[in-house]
Amino acid sequence: MFFLGLFFFIAFLLGGALFYLFACYVLCRVGRKFGVGNYFGFVVPIYNVYLLCRCAGLSGWFVLGILAPGVVTFLLFFLQWIFLLPLVPLMPIAGLVSFASCAYLWGTIAQRLGKNALLWGLATPLLFFLPVLVLAFDDSSFAGASRGGYIDV
Repeated sequence: MFFLGLFFFIAFLLGGALFYLFACYVLCRVGRKFGVGNYFGFVVPIYNVYLLCRCAGLSGWFVLGILAPGVVTFLLFFLQWIFLLPLVPLMPIAGLVSFASCAYLWGTIAQRLGKNALLWGLATPLLFFLPVLVLAFDDSSFAGASRGGYIDV
């Protein structure tokens, strides 16, 4: 019984690692369209969000808009558990900020690739990032200055 549990634990870790490496490859394909980053840069957890912000032409500080709500939610759970404070009503606000930041990031990336920003921005977090696969593997490309943008290498 112990070895069966150990087998499933190792299989779960290996499957999670393979999924993460595939997700990094997909993000690298998106970054390649903008000339930003390489595969190993997208493997680093927080740095890959920074690279996506560079793809969207956003400030690196925008990473805080995506990651900070998760940290705030964790701290609120911790404070509620330790001090028995009723902080639960604040947690949906953090989730909405994270959702809006993610939608804006992917909408901006899609717009720079010639897609509808609103549609792709909302579809990406709602459809579990399946539209990112389309953005990564379709034939769209960033035209740079012809669309009013720039390539930040």
